[in-house]
Amino acid sequence: EHWRTSNSVQALIEAYCKTHYDLRMTGGHRCTVRIGQPSPLPLQAFLSNMQSAFLITACNPCSLPLAVIVNRQRMRQLLEHAKTEKLVCLPGVGHVPGQVWRESFLLLAGSESHKIDSFARQFEQNAVVHLHANRPPRLRLYRADWLLDPPHTQHIDWVANVPV
Repeated sequence: EHWRTSNSVQALIEAYCKTHYDLRMTGGHRCTVRIGQPSPLPLQAFLSNMQSAFLITACNPCSLPLAVIVNRQRMRQLLEHAKTEKLVCLPGVGHVPGQVWRESFLLLAGSESHKIDSFARQFEQNAVVHLHANRPPRLRLYRADWLLDPPHTQHIDWVANVPV
């Protein structure tokens, strides 16, 4: 697996933290979420009714690239699961400025973290972004094997007991 070495794990975690998570809110508002930075005001207002939400993708399991058509199918499956659970769903796209990479995600609200952890496990994701009403977004990492050389950042939560 590509993301096994200490340097590449650190680079991937840094990429998660550099990513701009562009979100399309209800009412036409667009906002950009960044790990460790205050959430935009429209998102803070949205979260005030829910306390927290999560950004999750079904694309590129374990950060291994898949064909566009396969990623679209996986995102449709994630959306179906979220609707079955009656979660609030908003679409978004993650990107790092100046890079070609783009990845779709969903904001899911109305669920406890254990349900999102289950989705992350099912779709083989390394991490999700946890949004809170009263604090900056945090990266929620699932890779226990990455704990051998944990990064030094205050905006990461490790969920090592949830294998991916």
